[in-house]
Amino acid sequence: MKKYALAVLILLCSCLSLHAAILNGFSQEKQKLEKEIRNTADLLNNDPLEKTKKQLEKKLRQIRNRYEEVSKNYSQTAELLATFEFIDPELYSLVSKVLNAEGTLTHVYVRYVDKSSDEFTYFSREHFNAKAYTSVSPSQENPQVCTSLHGTNTITITIGIGCDELKALAHEFAHVLYMVPNLKEYVYFMKYRNNKINITAQHGHSWNDSSSDFIKSIENSFSARYENYNKD
Repeated sequence: MKKYALAVLILLCSCLSLHAAILNGFSQEKQKLEKEIRNTADLLNNDPLEKTKKQLEKKLRQIRNRYEEVSKNYSQTAELLATFEFIDPELYSLVSKVLNAEGTLTHVYVRYVDKSSDEFTYFSREHFNAKAYTSVSPSQENPQVCTSLHGTNTITITIGIGCDELKALAHEFAHVLYMVPNLKEYVYFMKYRNNKINITAQHGHSWNDSSSDFIKSIENSFSARYENYNKD
């Protein structure tokens, strides 16, 4: 029953992705590569000169290799999201409807990657060593509006494969639920704390962080559901 339910959820995730606020962080790149593969294949079918044909064949191989990698990331991310929604649909729903202080929906992009990837090692090198990272900045035009890798009104979560992914995602979802509606105040707090207070703890995890208690409550609620899921 569980496998069947998860399979259905994965299909629903794919069908509803354009309307959901929680999105697969590899969907746009996957679609772009699919278009490039079609266009390059069409050019090859037009019987180009031998030299041009070899160049196109090389390009097509490179695109297909990249596509295989992105498709793998896409499928793993889709499965992670579907499993999480199956375990805790209430938390998933809250995150999918998260609004900023002005009442605008903020899209949450999730990227599930190998910990040796350039993307993950960038965060661990530039920030701190963790299982997952939530990246967001305030828009230059409006400090209440989130921006990230995926554009305006977005926030991005990057999770490393093989690090208790479901609990890590719950933790990052808690960050999202707190940061998005409180972005302006929270960014100010982080800048003030970093400049004025000698604290070496990671963002969102120190004793004086205003989001700390909220995040712990979300984590505890998910952990209880996760334990029941494992028992079943």
